[in-house]
Amino acid sequence: MKFITKSLLTLALLLGAVGVANAGEKVYATFENPSNTNTTWNAATKTFTWSTTYYNQLRNIGLPTSGLGAYTKLVIKCTINAGDKFRILVYRGGDNKTLWVEQSGETTLDLTTIPTDFLAAATEICLSGSNQAAPGEVVVDYVYLEKGDDPLFAFKDALQKAINVGKMQSQNFKTNLSWNALQDAITAGEAALAKTNVTEEELTAAAAAVNNAISGLKLFEGYTQLTAADFKHYESLAAPGEGAATGCAYELNAASGLPYGDGNVGELNWADLAGYDKLVVITSGDIKPRFCMNRLEANGQQAETQADSKMLDINPNNAFTWSTEKYQTIDGNIFSIDLKKIVADYGFARLHSIKKQGWGAGVVVTDLLLYKAPEATTDDPAIMVNKLSLQAAVDKAEAIDLSTKTSESAKKVKDAVVAAKDLLAMSAPSIAAMEAARRAILQAIDELVDAPVIADGVYDLTQAMFQEWTGIDEEAEPTEATIGCAYEVGTGEKGAGTTMFGNPSVVWKTYADLSAYDHLLIVGTPGLQLRVLFNRLEVGNGGGDGNGGALTELNPTIGEDGLVDIDLKAENLNGAARLNAIKLGWGSPAGQFTKLQVVKGAYDPVAVGLQAVKTGTENGAIFNLGGQRLAQPKKGLNIINGKKVVIK
Repeated sequence: MKFITKSLLTLALLLGAVGVANAGEKVYATFENPSNTNTTWNAATKTFTWSTTYYNQLRNIGLPTSGLGAYTKLVIKCTINAGDKFRILVYRGGDNKTLWVEQSGETTLDLTTIPTDFLAAATEICLSGSNQAAPGEVVVDYVYLEKGDDPLFAFKDALQKAINVGKMQSQNFKTNLSWNALQDAITAGEAALAKTNVTEEELTAAAAAVNNAISGLKLFEGYTQLTAADFKHYESLAAPGEGAATGCAYELNAASGLPYGDGNVGELNWADLAGYDKLVVITSGDIKPRFCMNRLEANGQQAETQADSKMLDINPNNAFTWSTEKYQTIDGNIFSIDLKKIVADYGFARLHSIKKQGWGAGVVVTDLLLYKAPEATTDDPAIMVNKLSLQAAVDKAEAIDLSTKTSESAKKVKDAVVAAKDLLAMSAPSIAAMEAARRAILQAIDELVDAPVIADGVYDLTQAMFQEWTGIDEEAEPTEATIGCAYEVGTGEKGAGTTMFGNPSVVWKTYADLSAYDHLLIVGTPGLQLRVLFNRLEVGNGGGDGNGGALTELNPTIGEDGLVDIDLKAENLNGAARLNAIKLGWGSPAGQFTKLQVVKGAYDPVAVGLQAVKTGTENGAIFNLGGQRLAQPKKGLNIINGKKVVIK
């Protein structure tokens, strides 16, 4: 029986294998001294022939037997007879990763989709005939391994695989605070991968952060992990005794035919689950798990009726599905086994193994959980009083309009509220934890900082408002990443094509969220032709490039009054106002910005100095292009009596 530790990705496994191949190198199978199991190999014609026996393999084909984490592709080109099937295996002992080849031509297995720990433990690559009723034959042109050209590939690969595992996780039964921490780590990791000048140190740190966030996911009250240590060998079915530690398959976040337990379903090997209410398994993908429980005798099987059955085979693929219908509930990719019902019927609940259903690719299990309802403790007056106090602090925080505060100070309040809600969901959180959470909320409220206000409802559009976000939907949150933001306001004349605000590359997840405002005001040199870029979609959505997909581009020209007023609620923005960048058009004359502001509701242009130049036509006043009144004309362009006057 095998024991496999929980397969969260680790950098060490991958980086220890770097150096097996140089960047871009292809390592071909040589087929010089292969070993055969029920097969023949004709080196002259490169023909692989297999019998009808179950095991048909050609081994030792001249490819590396370790260090596969350094490679990106496994490629095979072959010619297959009509009706034949064929496969190539990355073998680890006890299980394998399979590339089926069912037609002539070149086929590629993307090794970057396989968890690093599997590749690090792989022992061999071999060819195999499918288990058909008739012999088969394949002409193999070549088989090779290939490594990517990027010298940082190993570090990027480790980070990408960590992100892939992070995205497999389910939010179900996880605290909001720990779940948000994982999403932040994933977003930061994706930003590192997208960075053109990323370093080895940044990639390594980002991968570690994602893996730590996965390990740091915390469960709701009443839920615990089913571990390999829960699985034991017992003396007998009738008098099992205490049980002794034994081997246990235990594999999460990777396609496996046996995520948990004893593959042979030994009747004396089990995890005793009688003390729990439910067994909960969460999967990623379409393959369903199979639960083998309560084997009553050696090789006992499930029968047509419960009275005749000698095992629970909770598996819709079983010929007799009464146990599935009686004891299992399925909600999407959440599979729950009612242990209380099983104990009521049998007096015990023994889990021998969890397997995949049927043949094909393995099931990917992200969570193996046990649930026991916590004892009711809500009658404790101290807990109730502190819960009420904590809820009052949450209510106070949620009543504040955080859109008028700086994003940094607002995030502290949001995070404190999330942590408090996790505690409030518990039946008996500690009084000390609730008091600490209450104080954290109140302190975050005290430390709120107002966003810069020019006049009632009018705010400067600042560099701090331009942020990296977790996405572009309504649930998106700003990350803590520090990003650059062009800000050419009051910096003199700029030429055509200049990025005046935002990200020159127009990256889809970097923007200023202006959804809380009604107007964007751009004040500057009359005649400037603008490109105001909103709402870029993610990469690959509607065209675009490596920085993002389709976007909404507005092309206003600054008028004689020196102002462009963009309606942020306009229909062409489709209900969103994510400002990615403001640029000068390629055909624009040179000029400058003197103000960038956003407005909530209506505004008085004279009161905030935006269109004061219009009043100058009546009283002979002198204004600059920013609407500031001047005692006397200045060098450059002035507005005198409502007309443009150039002073040299």
